[in-house]
Amino acid sequence: MGEITEKTSIIIGFDKDFIKRFRKTGLWVGIALTIIGLVGVVMPQVMSLVSELFLGWLMFAAGVLAAYMVFLSKGRAAIAWLKPFLLIVTGGILLLYPLAGIATLALLLSFYLLLDALASFGLAHDYYPLGGWGWMVFNGFLSLVLAAMIFAGWPATSAIWVGIFIGISLLVDGLVLIAMSLAAGKVAGQ
Repeated sequence: MGEITEKTSIIIGFDKDFIKRFRKTGLWVGIALTIIGLVGVVMPQVMSLVSELFLGWLMFAAGVLAAYMVFLSKGRAAIAWLKPFLLIVTGGILLLYPLAGIATLALLLSFYLLLDALASFGLAHDYYPLGGWGWMVFNGFLSLVLAAMIFAGWPATSAIWVGIFIGISLLVDGLVLIAMSLAAGKVAGQ
């Protein structure tokens, strides 16, 4: 099995030096993401607030940079200023009203999950009777239940749901990176 993995990694262009660097960096980043994800699951309101403020600052900074680029290009058309304006205003609103921003993120998340449920049901219908269609139905019901739970408690439970979803996502990302780093160590012979 190790030989197959080593040959596969060479075929797709990963040399042993890259794999060694990935192992070290991926392991540390994976540990950091796992810890941050655990904090997010344990303290979801804090994770929601930090994520929402980060998004607000990111949008505000992107708007300022976009405005600078329009200014440098001597944009005279009003439409050229629309994107920077929208980014700055949206980022500013998120920064000034973080609880409303978190509630908005939760509502968007519930709509995403609702659409994901409908798509899963549609795929299950299309794939029936092939194997695996039942898992698509299960995924659809799970997404539907999660969407209903978010929507039923909205906006009061928004900070909890957003934080938990972000925390779980970061936790899983971290665990996957740790697993990949450990597997890369076997390929590199460490």
